[in-house]
Amino acid sequence: MHRQDIINAPWNGRAFATAAAILSGAAYGGLALIYAALASSEQSALFLSYLHKPLLAVLNVLPAVLLSLFIWLLTDRAWCASLVTGLAVMGLSCVNFLKLTIRSDPLIAEDMFVFFEAAKAGENYSGYLRPATVLAVLAVAAITALCSLCRGRLRAPKRRIAGALVLAAVSAGLYFTVYASEDVYTKTENMERNSWFMSEWSQTDQYVSRGFLYPLLHSFTDVGDPPPEGYDEDAVASALAEIGDSGIPEDKKVNIVGVMLEAFADFSDLIELEADPYVNFHALAAESVSGQLITNIFAGNTVDTERAFLTGTTDLRNYRSDTGSYVWYLRGQGYKTEGGHPCYGWFYNRQNVNSYLGFEDYWFYETRYSDPGEITYSGMMIDDLFFDDLLGMFDAAAAAGQPYFQFSVTYQNHGPYETKERYFSTEYVAKTPELSDEGYNIINNYLSGIAQTDAAVGKLARELAARDEPVVLVVFGDHKPWLGNGAYVYSELGIDISRSDQQSFENYYATPYLIWANDAAKEMLGNDFTGQGPDISPCFLMNLVFELCSWDGPAYMKAGTDLMQTVPVISSTGVYYENGSLTDVLSAENAQKLAEFEKFEYYWRRNQ
Repeated sequence: MHRQDIINAPWNGRAFATAAAILSGAAYGGLALIYAALASSEQSALFLSYLHKPLLAVLNVLPAVLLSLFIWLLTDRAWCASLVTGLAVMGLSCVNFLKLTIRSDPLIAEDMFVFFEAAKAGENYSGYLRPATVLAVLAVAAITALCSLCRGRLRAPKRRIAGALVLAAVSAGLYFTVYASEDVYTKTENMERNSWFMSEWSQTDQYVSRGFLYPLLHSFTDVGDPPPEGYDEDAVASALAEIGDSGIPEDKKVNIVGVMLEAFADFSDLIELEADPYVNFHALAAESVSGQLITNIFAGNTVDTERAFLTGTTDLRNYRSDTGSYVWYLRGQGYKTEGGHPCYGWFYNRQNVNSYLGFEDYWFYETRYSDPGEITYSGMMIDDLFFDDLLGMFDAAAAAGQPYFQFSVTYQNHGPYETKERYFSTEYVAKTPELSDEGYNIINNYLSGIAQTDAAVGKLARELAARDEPVVLVVFGDHKPWLGNGAYVYSELGIDISRSDQQSFENYYATPYLIWANDAAKEMLGNDFTGQGPDISPCFLMNLVFELCSWDGPAYMKAGTDLMQTVPVISSTGVYYENGSLTDVLSAENAQKLAEFEKFEYYWRRNQ
């Protein structure tokens, strides 16, 4: 049958076109499920688990069907319904696939508010997205071409608009009663069939186990900043006033220099190394209070660790105004607050957010580092030169005689790492049968950069040790590094990141920290700044710094320090450290403590 014969066929009418709109939406919903499973190590098992739960499959496919019908009613064109729905659903599916593949992090509603920053960051990983994008484009083109054969029309514009409005109202009702429901979300838990390769403690696994469109829509319930249950602002303000803020004594005002190192993780206890890229860091740790940060992130979303450290909060937001932070506190104590990052100011909106957090000056590629020198890392200033600049800022502040708080974020060692070329001159990890050629290049190129950062850290510490001004240096990593598509190099190296127990949980989330002081600071504070530090969340790292400096800090920090004694790790994945063990259920006493702290946190965030 020729195309014209199909178009003119008597059965090619309104019902046929409507069915085409419905089926095309269902097709895209099904493809979105396939794409959700593709990023998993067990694609077939995960996809089949979606089908095993009919409700889960329906909740994922229905949004695409409703969108297609809505566009069909508005445009009266089946092909238009297919094209718009396909571009929307498959475009989001491709972005979700990219995030899962590179960062083990799904697309959530909050990401929509930083779309352009995320898109720019994703350019470095575009090679991983290209095959998925091509397949998606071909699928949309094929389905839309088939729908273009359906020439049936509903006509009657008023009826179509009325139908679209009814459909929109029904969709809104479904969202608030079903998609936003925590009860329904709990009922669609889909881990039992996948527990052998997915962890209940992984927020990403919990999301992916439910497909894509359904958990994406459910994630909109986390947008905004609703108060904790039982929150009473006057009561919280009164409780914090009773705890009371404490200032920093004039004779204890040492300078603080903080540096968060991009993708800095210590592999020396996880794998056998042929050479040590951590010589300076380990030597400095022996002269410091050092331990592990248990971060919330893996291979990306740097600002989670960064802003948890600066604000002391566990629940981070897309900041749009001044918010409570320790930067504001130090500024109120007479400190000059400053920092730098050799990447772009728009990335993670730092150029605005850092001012909301209390920094008087913060420098970026556009304002200070646009001429990074002959040697760069992906066009950005390498850590050796960057640390020299940070030291220059410290000396300028010291000359002005004002106490100084500096916090900076490096760029060197940002992934991805070269898979084909060998940019390393020293072999840090030997080639083994288990380690692929690409994996061998990735890990050695990464550790080569880490060795350069390590040398820069050692140089900075030596320079600060020679200064007469008292200074405390805080150095920590933001997250574990990207090591290949789907983190496969970890597997090749024999590193368990399944998060199925406490050790593999730490293998996935832990980064090192150290808190070091020069002789002038040790003398001023009466503390030698050495010893084993606790495993803590990034939100408690500043608490530990203040404790070592014998500073009490604001009332909010005092409440956090009290909680840190019994619950030192509060993970966004819904698990905690209590009595040294990983758990997803706190004791009644600590659960109550945490609930009260969350109220303090909400107040602190909104009442700068």
